[in-house]
Amino acid sequence: MEIVKASLTLIPTRDVILPPVTSKVLKYLIMSGELFPFLRDLVSSRDKHKPLFISNLGVNGRRLVSMKPVHVPRGTSLDAFISYPLRPDAITPVNGVFNTPYGEFQVTLNSIMVLDEFQPPQGNVVRVNFVSPVLLSSMIGLPPSLNPRFRGRGSNFTIPSPGLIIASAYKTYQGLTRRFDDVKAFKLAVVMNALSKVINFRMRPVTVSLGERGDKVRKTRGVKGWIEFELPPEFRGTMKYLMVGSYLGIGRSRGIGLGEISLEVKNLGTAPKPDLSRDQGARSQGV
Repeated sequence: MEIVKASLTLIPTRDVILPPVTSKVLKYLIMSGELFPFLRDLVSSRDKHKPLFISNLGVNGRRLVSMKPVHVPRGTSLDAFISYPLRPDAITPVNGVFNTPYGEFQVTLNSIMVLDEFQPPQGNVVRVNFVSPVLLSSMIGLPPSLNPRFRGRGSNFTIPSPGLIIASAYKTYQGLTRRFDDVKAFKLAVVMNALSKVINFRMRPVTVSLGERGDKVRKTRGVKGWIEFELPPEFRGTMKYLMVGSYLGIGRSRGIGLGEISLEVKNLGTAPKPDLSRDQGARSQGV
């Protein structure tokens, strides 16, 4: 199944105060029918594996994710994207001014990219950049037969490993295909940790808001940064899971724009291929 990534620009017409989870702006526009109304049912679905990603708003690629409301001056160019399965009405021009509870925005659809996950890029080294904080559950590394016994005791894993990243991307891929296999996810986590070679990394823990519950802010710990590792030759087919993850996110709380990743792929000793949405495996559509 092919996946669409719709890249947008939002410009506030006056100074605005955005919520800590800035993806709420795009979510409101979808649910109000102003933007991609065909996604409303998917947005309102409680399926934790649904094939949908609504990014947080960003400035020059840096996502606005905070524990407090965010002040954005009038005229600031904010970038964002929405990813979802390809459908006949998926390519809809957008250019207008829309009111939201968070302020008024000029919204423009800049580009549409379509990912063909059967054409992964070539290379044996991948760098995974955590564009927004990632929350990867350590429960993926638990044999499925033990899940009922320890359900509810899993915690967010603050040091993402190759196996944990690829297994989480595989779970996102399962949401796209609607074929679920917890045993394979567990095996991927174990085998990829054992066989992948970590080349370099830079990561730091961050505290992120998950929204409000009553008068309390729900918060947890996630990870920002990047990790670079070499894929074992017999498992380079797992690149397609990472490609899907670069469109639909990985880990917990994808529904609020956490778990956004980007990829760079290379062979050892060569320059990386950055921004895979414009490289192999994706094609652009005019808007």
